[in-house]
Amino acid sequence: MLLRVATLVAVAIASAVIGSTSPANAVMQCSKGYYKAASGDCVHRPVCGVPSPPPGATAKCADGCYTFSETLDGDSTCHGHGGVA
Repeated sequence: MLLRVATLVAVAIASAVIGSTSPANAVMQCSKGYYKAASGDCVHRPVCGVPSPPPGATAKCADGCYTFSETLDGDSTCHGHGGVA
């Protein structure tokens, strides 16, 4: 009986969520190799191991990787890559 009630509740919740999802309020997912920036845009993840800046790169990180960050601030740009070079 408890399993049946739990199943009915789960179905009701799923129906409500699916029913309220529309293209206008759907959460945008980024493609592989990209991340969602604070702006909501999908931004290319840092590229490492290349001899020159890839097209669209906005800064070089201390570890030699290139970032495509939309905002070049000291706290988040090249986070995990030693900061901006």
